[in-house]
Amino acid sequence: MRKLVACAMLAVFLFLLPTGVLAAEAEDRIGDVEAAAAVAMDADTGEVLFSWHGDDPREPASTAKMMTALLILEAVERGECSLSASITVEDWMFEGMPYDASRMSVEIVPGEEFTVEQLLYAHMVSSDCMASHVLGWVLGEPIEAFCQRMDQRAAELGCTDTHFTDPSGYPDPAMTTNARSLAIIARECMTHQTFRDIVSTARYTMPATNMNGPRELENTNRLLAEQTKNSDGAYVPNPYYSPMATGIKTGSSTPAGNCLASSFDNGVHRLIVVVLGTSPYWSTAEDGTAELVLPQYAETLRIADTVFWLQEAEEAVASMSAERFSAVDRAEESFAAAFAAVHERDAGLQRLAERAWALTMSGKERIRYAGAAMAVILLLSIPSGLVLRRRRR
Repeated sequence: MRKLVACAMLAVFLFLLPTGVLAAEAEDRIGDVEAAAAVAMDADTGEVLFSWHGDDPREPASTAKMMTALLILEAVERGECSLSASITVEDWMFEGMPYDASRMSVEIVPGEEFTVEQLLYAHMVSSDCMASHVLGWVLGEPIEAFCQRMDQRAAELGCTDTHFTDPSGYPDPAMTTNARSLAIIARECMTHQTFRDIVSTARYTMPATNMNGPRELENTNRLLAEQTKNSDGAYVPNPYYSPMATGIKTGSSTPAGNCLASSFDNGVHRLIVVVLGTSPYWSTAEDGTAELVLPQYAETLRIADTVFWLQEAEEAVASMSAERFSAVDRAEESFAAAFAAVHERDAGLQRLAERAWALTMSGKERIRYAGAAMAVILLLSIPSGLVLRRRRR
């Protein structure tokens, strides 16, 4: 009997080992983030897997360009415009655009002709604000009306505290959103193949136009390129390159700080990470040289790596749990045999044992209470056996 009790206790211990809730560990494992706000979202389900001040109001800077591109691509899909449609740039399209807004090295000029697709590449790859304003007029509406469309679409997606005042994301205290809302927008954008093609492009050659030759554009997103230019213009290894990165958009301004909305695909899971409000700083490397740290990339990679690890660990635990359930199912036959043996001693005990087991048959609750049921059966069997032995005496 002692051997049987010991085996039962071991079985109880094995079945009741805690699996943990691994997704809840992201906050503890990642800890504080060197940013004003950050969010990691499952790109397939939309579940927020990690949040650091994710609902705090923030200016979006050029990450707002995602919504501009989304409206244009949705209009293309509705047949309201075409990617191959030719747009002639007019000077009034730039009314109210500040002189210090980001632009391509060879600026867009009035009278120049582009296709909608070329403007989207300039808008998303080179973060050209002039291209953003031209796109804002593609649907034949003033910029103010286009921004109202941006707000409306954001609300439809479930974004909170989100208000756009410019298609390029140029700084404006009235323009506000948060990391969670930008993750929602990024996730929706990535459902469009053309958007994915554009934002995953590290380098793009814009064809010659009627007024300028070809333009060589480099994506402002340093996650995408294996090499980057140093201060001397030479290409050197890029410490922030990730082969899992598939986009999406950078942003930078004095009030917003450095921002990054990014996407990753590790072959099993797809992830959206948004990091807002970071500041670069210098750090001393092991060899004594100073290196510039860009937290919008460093923290993005740290968050992505941790969340991917947790997802893989969760799947491993789920697999182990499935094996445990299978083991319990196989054990049912053994319990049935045990019940039959008990029945030979005491029919009333048999019914009590069956009732105890039946109460533990609901899904995961069976694992939690199986050990307790086993203990009850064993304890009830002990006095019954003693009675029988006394009767034999």
